[in-house]
Amino acid sequence: MIYIDPPYNIGKDFVYKDNFKNSIQSYLEQTGQLNGDGVKLTTNPETNGRFHSDWISMIYPRLFIARNLLREDGVIFVSIDDNEVTNLRKVMDEIFGEENFVACVTVVGNPRGRDYGGIARMHDYILIYKKSEETEINDLNEPNKEFPFKDEKSGFEIRELRNRNIAFHIGNRPNLHYPFYVNIKNRDKNGFFEIDLKKHRDWVELYPKESQGYKTVWRWGKEKSSKNLNAEIVAKKNE
Repeated sequence: MIYIDPPYNIGKDFVYKDNFKNSIQSYLEQTGQLNGDGVKLTTNPETNGRFHSDWISMIYPRLFIARNLLREDGVIFVSIDDNEVTNLRKVMDEIFGEENFVACVTVVGNPRGRDYGGIARMHDYILIYKKSEETEINDLNEPNKEFPFKDEKSGFEIRELRNRNIAFHIGNRPNLHYPFYVNIKNRDKNGFFEIDLKKHRDWVELYPKESQGYKTVWRWGKEKSSKNLNAEIVAKKNE
């Protein structure tokens, strides 16, 4: 997991004042932002015609590197405010893919608000993206929660194995479109039916449900599913 709190675009310098890279002075000299007398030549005021472009040019390569550093099942959280939240969303859509957007979380920073001229701003944002479609975002622990099902491990809930995002379908993920076979004559104590990936006589063949004219797919491939039959993967009839 990566969490970053980049500079918000409020018209100040973007260079981090740390000791891990070149100093501010060295950076400005190398990029031609100081004259011969050491006077700073550039800034990023709102009157700058490239006010947003300069900020995007700063954040893009850092997010690109961050994605490469993540494991395939990784997630990234990026803090931001009103000034660049829409541009950051576009940049992250391009780098991580729109399909890997998880959420835009509202973070209340000052319940009383900060008056910036007309409307008091109370909150910032955190954009959350996952590295790939295989990443699973788990719920936070809720110690007092009552689970509807139980097994020898613990209480649990069930989630749909079908990928509800129609951007993924049999046309571009054919390896994720395959049948399960359900034994409707054999239920466990939770009411779940026995399942298998092998065809059996009198067992019901089950493919992911079609949606909006698309043959959708499962979230897991056959190999992973085969290791989790009747444990992490179960079949339940809608009642």
